[in-house]
Amino acid sequence: MNDRIVVTALHARSNFGKLLRRVEDDRCRHQSCPPIEAQVIPLRLVIDTNVVISAALKPQGLQRTVILLALAKPARWYVTDEILSEYATVLARPELRIQRSLRQQLLQLIRNQTRLVVPSRLIQITTDPADNIFLECADAARADYVITGNERPFPRFWKNTKVISSREFLNMIAPHLTE
Repeated sequence: MNDRIVVTALHARSNFGKLLRRVEDDRCRHQSCPPIEAQVIPLRLVIDTNVVISAALKPQGLQRTVILLALAKPARWYVTDEILSEYATVLARPELRIQRSLRQQLLQLIRNQTRLVVPSRLIQITTDPADNIFLECADAARADYVITGNERPFPRFWKNTKVISSREFLNMIAPHLTE
């Protein structure tokens, strides 16, 4: 049932502009009126480190597409200082062999294009304590989704945030890209 509510809410967000235009058209047929500004409600996202690493390692992978969509409007990607630090630490692991220039470009892009939040409280929910930082960020950002490559440590929902895979995210936002 919760999945259906989330999908319904997502569809409502994506069709909101169309609905406003129809209401405006109907209203303006009967009277002269100033236009109504359609307001797009941003999709609030938190992205697990494993998605960022996969995006760096696989230029043609789903995770790279997730990153690109997360950086585009109307999405908003949220991070904390701790998450940024984890991204940098893991991207620099020698065994991953991610070129220094790619690492620096990716981190700079993330720093410049994401929104920094400060968690208001520490959370101990996930089965892997290192993953709690993503729920803390989601809590502070009031995120719609946490996108991860490993859903096992997370609850399916945390407050109003749903934990989903990259494929689930793409199937909802851009299903034509996963075919």
